[in-house]
Amino acid sequence: MSNEPESDEQAFEHRRTAVALVGCGTAGGAHAITVSRHATADLVACTDIDGAKARELAAGHGARAVDTLDELVAVGPRVVIVAAGPAEQPGIVRRLVELGFRGGVLCEKPLALSLAEARETVRYATGHGVTLAVNHQRRFGAPFVRALELLRGGRVGDPVRIEAFGPKGTLLDWGPHWIDFARMVVDDDPVTWVDGLADFSEPQAHAGLRLEGHALITWEHAGGVRGVLETRGTPLGQPLLRIWGTAGAIEIGCVAPDGEGGWRPGPGLRVVDGSVETDADIESPLAATQWLRSLDELIRALDEGRQPAHDAARATAALEICLAGYRAALGGGRQRLPLDPAYTLREGVAAGGPVAG
Repeated sequence: MSNEPESDEQAFEHRRTAVALVGCGTAGGAHAITVSRHATADLVACTDIDGAKARELAAGHGARAVDTLDELVAVGPRVVIVAAGPAEQPGIVRRLVELGFRGGVLCEKPLALSLAEARETVRYATGHGVTLAVNHQRRFGAPFVRALELLRGGRVGDPVRIEAFGPKGTLLDWGPHWIDFARMVVDDDPVTWVDGLADFSEPQAHAGLRLEGHALITWEHAGGVRGVLETRGTPLGQPLLRIWGTAGAIEIGCVAPDGEGGWRPGPGLRVVDGSVETDADIESPLAATQWLRSLDELIRALDEGRQPAHDAARATAALEICLAGYRAALGGGRQRLPLDPAYTLREGVAAGGPVAG
């Protein structure tokens, strides 16, 4: 056996990361599976307001179920994943900081229900040495990464329009992912206005709110590129995302006619620029491996002393567009940004949608 010391790279490969989980519902379960698949991460503790859920999840992953955040922090995790609703997450993050936690926190999206809460959460956490990220895992997906490479390489010219579609879910649920990616397409060019429509006649439950059954929002970046996002509609032939350029289009999560009047999943990536090029072998735009890359990015950022690519400040910028879309749809008309930070989605009603605070 060699007695030579390990290189920095070897040490990084062997270093273990203790991870704790707050929230053991559906999202928490997915995060627990993600940790189990990570080469250097171990789930050491979990907690939930429903103690039975925490005990069940802990038993399945060799972790310890605890009753309080105090006990969770005492276990000594380096990363805490917060898989709770946007109404609860700011308070959980603050409490972790108050208890002396100083590692990395990965929250679910959206981070909060108002810009004021989100920004204060970011300020408080980062001001106390905590690295705060939000699980915008789609940005790490192979189709999204490849689409940006093609765009940067000039394959379809300059971007002029971004179309996004969420076949289920809500603006508060799918919106943050797609808007985060849209901002990447235009190199974070600021959004100047947001407009929107929403139908609350058949509300959907999400994060303790009764939100829209269907929504359509549009926005414009300062450089003139426009975006449109539709949720839970049935537009014929609409992929999950389409980037229109001056010389063609890039589509992610495509669909194709099924021969029976309906549609079936098509290639994960397609380029239309006079010819048609598809990549049917690329991973799904909704692949679970994106969760693994999201966690890995936070761990690497901690090791390297930098901000992660999906840091909470970026996530807050995407949240602003979603909130502006709701405010426009609820009768506020076109919203000129910046949005009032105090605007919040705190409660929902079936007839009129979220109540503006």
